[in-house]
Amino acid sequence: MPKMFKNLLRFGRSSRTAFFALLIFSAIVGISAGANPQVTLQISGDVSGTIVLELYAEEAPITTANFLRYVKSGFYNDLIFHRVANGVAEDPLFVIQGGGLDMSHNPKIPGPAIINESSNGLSNLRGTIAMARENHSDSATSQFFINHQDNTGLDYRLYPPNPNYISVGYCVFGKIIDGLDVMDEISGVATTSSVPDIDIIIDSAIITLDEPVCMEKLDGDIDGDCDVDLGDYAFFADTWLMENSTPHEANFNFDDIVNMVDFVIFAAAWGTVYGETRYNGACDLHSDGVIDEQDLVVFTEHWLDGGQ
Repeated sequence: MPKMFKNLLRFGRSSRTAFFALLIFSAIVGISAGANPQVTLQISGDVSGTIVLELYAEEAPITTANFLRYVKSGFYNDLIFHRVANGVAEDPLFVIQGGGLDMSHNPKIPGPAIINESSNGLSNLRGTIAMARENHSDSATSQFFINHQDNTGLDYRLYPPNPNYISVGYCVFGKIIDGLDVMDEISGVATTSSVPDIDIIIDSAIITLDEPVCMEKLDGDIDGDCDVDLGDYAFFADTWLMENSTPHEANFNFDDIVNMVDFVIFAAAWGTVYGETRYNGACDLHSDGVIDEQDLVVFTEHWLDGGQ
């Protein structure tokens, strides 16, 4: 343990607070608030233009990660929107669907199916993007559809009179943030049995805002980088030391105050990730019978001593 941190244990409260303020300031430089990934579709053929999608990584992490894998691999490039449904009797939905057929209308072999995250609370409203699938609920692969009108009948739904009956629905994982006019133009093209008479081609699908997508949300991962590390500690300590009575991302137990209870939860999460069982459920890290900033010091010492 560096000598300066051993000496810190003997400092007064104001000195420790000043030190942590300096440590925190240096640690959080360059850490920005999390944003959602964005993907841009370049469209040509019977309709030309761009559609920009914002993906809901927090609400649908598995689906978002799956979609981004296809985008990064170039899978969607030169595929078509092979289905445009406008509520007619033989196809009563209002969707434009793509991501599965090439310009010869042959299927492209996708990757493995994913689980259905349709219970995430998002609705199939106009302008949202959702995963297409077969009859089995967990059968979505690469194909997706965009709702050009509200299709709430496709939502996950419980039926209270019969708690054993669930309409699984289709997972919404994003929305159009630019290009609704292009979507509307596609929805109005001439079709035969819901197939566009002239191809509508996805020339390219590219990630235009790349953000981490966590397959699992970890307790203590405040900065959303899919890990519990010093960046999260910086956010937590910054809040606890500087804004002790203000609700914040570090308010893990949702009591509208950031205090040592939240620190204990954070320390336990950090210990679980890195296998440090001494932190799990242990409130008094300094072993002095009191839970206070001294415990925060011990936590920081451990991290600086190689706790990663």
